[in-house]
Amino acid sequence: MGLLSRFFAPKDPLEHLRRLAREERWADLLRQGEEPEEGLHPDARAEWLSLLTQAGDRLAELNLAEGEACLQIGDRERAREHFQLAAEHGRSPTLSETAQNRLAELSAPAATTHHAKTKAPSCCASGCSSAVSSSAEEADTPDPETRLELVLSNYPADLAERYWHTGAAFRQPFLAAHEGRDAEALAGFDALPAGERDDLFHFERGALRARMGDIAAGRRDLEQAVVMNPSHSLAFETLVRLDFHENRLKEAAERLTRMLSANLTPAFCHGCLAHLRAAEGNLPEALTHGEEALREGPVEMEVLTLVASLYERSGRFAEAEGLLKRLPSSGCGGASHVLLAEFWLRQGQSLKKALESFRAEAGRDPANPRWPLRMAQTCAALGRLGEGRPWLERLPTVDELAPDLRHEASEILLRYGK
Repeated sequence: MGLLSRFFAPKDPLEHLRRLAREERWADLLRQGEEPEEGLHPDARAEWLSLLTQAGDRLAELNLAEGEACLQIGDRERAREHFQLAAEHGRSPTLSETAQNRLAELSAPAATTHHAKTKAPSCCASGCSSAVSSSAEEADTPDPETRLELVLSNYPADLAERYWHTGAAFRQPFLAAHEGRDAEALAGFDALPAGERDDLFHFERGALRARMGDIAAGRRDLEQAVVMNPSHSLAFETLVRLDFHENRLKEAAERLTRMLSANLTPAFCHGCLAHLRAAEGNLPEALTHGEEALREGPVEMEVLTLVASLYERSGRFAEAEGLLKRLPSSGCGGASHVLLAEFWLRQGQSLKKALESFRAEAGRDPANPRWPLRMAQTCAALGRLGEGRPWLERLPTVDELAPDLRHEASEILLRYGK
């Protein structure tokens, strides 16, 4: 599902950026949130800019760590690249100054350069290294064949193999589409002769048209792709996403059922059906599909967290916790994922670990009132009301909070006697 999420603009761009932050996809967040949406409320605009700052600083920290690691093995050129990226991404003065200092040291003769002797912190397994490498790759502007290889690394092997045998006339608009040059890509696809318009063409042009807002034309191309190739899993998945996008939920369910009958991407199908059944209130069937998606795997984080929430609602707390422990840690410091920390808070367990995670998140996302609220709640649960009171003072008024936080804020304020 992750490959196809870029085809459609999110209905709530700010929530989309929050999701990228939760998943620690810092490079994607910077790229997709480069310019705040027009007409944003001042508070929303402030949060948008805060997310960009968070993403820039996290990428700077990661590149600084990678640069130090490169110095440990004597690769000064690679270290220079990472320090340069850190200087470009860093938003806080401290990080920018550190990166500039490391660059200056590398400009000195090698014999007088003194780099840190301590081992550089390694990146966590949550995708940090991929974020750094993708940023470096973008900066290096690789050749067309390398760019093609990078794109196809996200494609199923059977389809990827076929793309390697396409001609330059197809590859040029294909790469343009995947690099955000939509108008150029569409013109290139439209210029292809009829004899070269196979299922790959209709899938790529259909996805592009849908992303550009021409849903009807995009759907026609995608439907043609699955007629020409009934096993084209990506075209089917994209049609399902279009069904969801247009709230054609009955059509989505029918399409997913047909895909399952043909054994096409069962993890994706069961995950989508889990969300559909949960939205309908059919929680037992939603859980059945969610568990099947996990068995088929791999799944997106949304499916994993949905199943965890269904386990929790069913009183299957150990299973819910087990799934949430599979979420990536919050950054390279090792703090648990905040969704796991919120589970612990609800269950009144591992509260010190939960507090540590909320502190880490507040440090990365200081403008988000969710984290001071969570810290105040955790301190109250630990019986440390005095420690939690300053966090309450950071909260806006209850009426200014997001609807999902208002009731919780009212309750904790009563707990503190405010």
